[in-house]
Formats: sequence, structure tokens, C-alpha cells
Amino acid sequence: SVLMNLTVVIISICTIDFNFVILILCAIFFFFFFQAEDGIRDAQESRGLGDVYKRQVSTQSTGAPNAIKMAQYGQVNYWDQRYKDDQEAFDWYQRYEGVKTIITRYVEPTSRVLNVGCGNSRLSEEMYEDGIKQIFNIDISPQVIEDQKKRCVAMEDMRWEIMDTLSLQYADGHFNAVIDKGTMDSVLCGEGSTKNVATMCKQISRVLAPGGAYIVVSYGQPDYRLNYFDKPEYNWSLLPVQHVPKPCVSATEDADPANVHYIYICLLYTSDAADEEDSVDLGGRRIIKKKKKEKKIGRREMKRYRQITVNLILNKVRHV
Repeated sequence: SVLMNLTVVIISICTIDFNFVILILCAIFFFFFFQAEDGIRDAQESRGLGDVYKRQVSTQSTGAPNAIKMAQYGQVNYWDQRYKDDQEAFDWYQRYEGVKTIITRYVEPTSRVLNVGCGNSRLSEEMYEDGIKQIFNIDISPQVIEDQKKRCVAMEDMRWEIMDTLSLQYADGHFNAVIDKGTMDSVLCGEGSTKNVATMCKQISRVLAPGGAYIVVSYGQPDYRLNYFDKPEYNWSLLPVQHVPKPCVSATEDADPANVHYIYICLLYTSDAADEEDSVDLGGRRIIKKKKKEKKIGRREMKRYRQITVNLILNKVRHV
């Protein structure tokens, strides 16, 4: 009967190990917790500490939810609509203050900087106020570029352009630094992500000047990100990965993967002719030069060298 079945279920629940119950409850909590977008509106308020993969509920004209789908981060229409609906400034992951000490190691006041996928973040504004003024901001959304131009009209040295990171319309070696705060993560959410990220990195490598830095702020852990950067065709050196606490997490807490954002820094090689030991330090920036490829000596060459050495010794002996 129903009563008997209910009794069996209750008894079964009561006999489950208490730690197992706690584990299940935590799993349910984190499942919902990590659906929030990872960003902040101001220094005190956070929109969530979850990752960039946000599930959205689309509604019919009646207002009732009809489907759950992944946000279309690779589509212009998605971003245009988002920026029309919500024009308040929004920073993915970190405000400038949270990554300032890392950025200023590689970006000087005279640097020409490219901010890819700028969105309606305040990053460029805060960098401008900190003395870094030659900033080029690009985004695929015409809506946000137009809004940002109006909002930052007083910042005359900054530029705002509608442009796809996969097809940069700049000359080779045009920038001293490229900053990416969440853009690679967004590209990885779309179709053909691996191919698109490779195209993006090639473009960024091309527009970087020798010694220039590509600085990426990401929620992605090194195990899932390093392979995207570590390609010889990009001609850069990947520095040790750094991390910063999420805005609503105390800096004194342990560096748990769920509580930090990762900073990936790639420095473009300056020369094919110098050894890494000859690297130059410019204002705290270590400009790494590409290592020489060591020429391996084959067996035939080694045999020939030995024969030459023997002949020289024999000639020496004969003259004596």
C-alpha cells in the first residue's frame, strides 16, 4: 500500500549516512549558486560568484518560462539586446582595482592598449583616470560602443570601435598591451570555440609590438586554459599563472579554485637571435627574447670531427 511504501522511504532516508546527506545538499546548493554571472556592479555589490555559463529562461508573451538555454555569447544580437535592456555599467570578474598591480607591471602611462570585448565595463575609464590614456576599446555590439562613446565623451584620448576580436583591423605591432577580461571565456562558450580562440590569439599576437603583453583575466583554471595559449605560432612566452581573490571573497582565505580568478600573461618575443638570459628589464617589465634553437650534431658530422682531430694529432707527431 501507499502507506507501507512511504514508511519504507522514510526509514531508508533515516538510515542514510549523515555525511552523505550533507554532501547531497551542498551539491544542490552549488548547482544553483554557479548559475549566476560572475561580475560586479560596484565595489560593494556583486551579481554573483558563479562562472560565465549562465542558463537563461526565455519567456513567451504570457510571461511563462518555456525553455532553458545557454546564453548566446557569440552572437551580436544577444549582446545588443542585453545592453539595451540593461545599460548600467557591469564588470565581469574584477574591477580595475582588483588587477591593477598586475596590469601596471606590463602597462605604462605611455603604452598603447587594446581592450578586447570591452562591453560596458568601467575598466578603461578607471585605467584612464590612473594615467593610462591611449586605450582602444572594441566590441562586436554597436549598441554598447555607442553607449560607451556617450558615457566617456570627456575622455578624448580613448577610442571606441565596433570590431570583432577574430578579425582585428589594426597594423602589425600596433599595441604594447592587449587586455582581455572575460572575452576568451565568452568565445569558449560558442560554437567552434577551439578554432575561434586560435584565430583570436593569432590576431592578438600579430597586433602586439615586440615585448608587448597579452593579459587575460579568466575564471578558467590553468588545466583548462594553458593549452590555448601554449602554441609556437603565437611567438610569445607564457609567464607563471597568477590569481586574485573574487571581489566578495576575503584575500586572507585559501586560494580555492572556486574563490579566485586567474590571470594569464603572454609576452611577445623580441628577437630570434638572443638567449632568454639576455632578457631586458624595463621599469619592472621583463622583456623575454626568444631562445636560439640548438643545432644538433649528427653521427656523420661527429665522425668527421673525430677524424679531423686524429689527423691534426698525427701531423703534430710527424713534425716532432
